[in-house]
Amino acid sequence: MRTGDWRSWAVGLAVLAMGCTGDSGAPPPVDTAPDTDDTAPDTDDTAPDTDTDDTGGDTDTEAGLNFDNALYSAFYAAQCVDCHAAWGASKAEVYEGLLTMTTRRGGRSLITPGSPEESIIYLKLLEDVGGTYGKRMPMVLSEVTKPDQQAVYDWIAAGAEFDALFLGGFMSVWDDYQCEDCHREEIGEEDANEVYQNLMAGSVANYAYVVPGSPEESLVYLKITSPPYGQVMPIWFDYLPDETIEAVRQWIEEGAVLE
Repeated sequence: MRTGDWRSWAVGLAVLAMGCTGDSGAPPPVDTAPDTDDTAPDTDDTAPDTDTDDTGGDTDTEAGLNFDNALYSAFYAAQCVDCHAAWGASKAEVYEGLLTMTTRRGGRSLITPGSPEESIIYLKLLEDVGGTYGKRMPMVLSEVTKPDQQAVYDWIAAGAEFDALFLGGFMSVWDDYQCEDCHREEIGEEDANEVYQNLMAGSVANYAYVVPGSPEESLVYLKITSPPYGQVMPIWFDYLPDETIEAVRQWIEEGAVLE
């Protein structure tokens, strides 16, 4: 075995010597492959510099704000339509409504193109606009508390009369949770007699607002506990972030364009 090992070692040494003193001609093709491949990254490196996608972002910024990206899709469709469906059923109708409608109190324009400071819709996103124009939007409220739910329940269970339970119970809930802000048209605002009469006569989707003696069948109670449809009332959201409010201001300042 030792003789065989010696011979193997000698053969290996001879092969090594041949490699060192071999032909000085062109290297085998395989040696050039890495050199050729090495140039590929250099070519690829130029791609980002000429990428047309980079200019796309610049174009979007230069295009500026319009009604859709500043207001309609930005927040109206998700946070405003539940209470302001009367503004219109389509984006075009809402846009037209905002430019033509005025406040019921004071007759101020919702949008004055070119002047955010005179546009009620912008001011309402910033702060409470005094008693005349109501609270900051969107409304930021809390769920009706268990005691307040119970007050509504007790009034209906006792027969839903126009009495102390109604005035001190239901109407307190109506006022405290700003229900009139969204439901003044069909039910009323601060006039307790008007609110009571409309509650007794009204219904939605085959649900009576109030079924005397039966809170479990009365929509006004179900909607603040376990609604048979839609959301629990009152609907509440967070105030809009500063960048969204700024987009509205800039859009109005630039002329309040539709597209």
